[in-house]
Amino acid sequence: MVFMLSISTVNAAPIDAANTAYSKGDYAQAIRLYRSLAVYGNADAQYSFGMIHYSGEGVIQDYQEALHWFRRSAFQGHAYAQNYLGMMYYLGKGVNKDYREALKWFLRSVTKENAGAQYWLGVMHREGRGVSKNYKEALKWYRLSAAQGNADAQTALQLPEMIEIVQIK
Repeated sequence: MVFMLSISTVNAAPIDAANTAYSKGDYAQAIRLYRSLAVYGNADAQYSFGMIHYSGEGVIQDYQEALHWFRRSAFQGHAYAQNYLGMMYYLGKGVNKDYREALKWFLRSVTKENAGAQYWLGVMHREGRGVSKNYKEALKWYRLSAAQGNADAQTALQLPEMIEIVQIK
């Protein structure tokens, strides 16, 4: 336990430095720091390095590279990486659309109460993609996500089919 805490403390400073460089727009420095940490298995750095490739900030946008780093982070239980993997499979970004695979990653992410994954599960149930169409289930996921401040979920709650479900209750 003490060993794990010391590793965590050692990794905190470099990830903080990478995050600071990124927030200041020093993408070259952020990329160097994230990459060095990601290669050695830091899940936060793997996720952040994936986000850089997903968004194309400081690099040419590369969904395949983003997918690689999101997977490495997601397999370590990183909720945001799991959510982004789900999104990529749902939307077909860098991969063929695969609703079952999307569902798998969203479900892993929501165990950590990830608002983004809750929103996407609402979308899946509302649209009936990868799951049976179920407005009540969609409403449940949208509400959970909206309660955490997710603006997309708050907007989705205003859709006519969601308002109708609320009025029926």
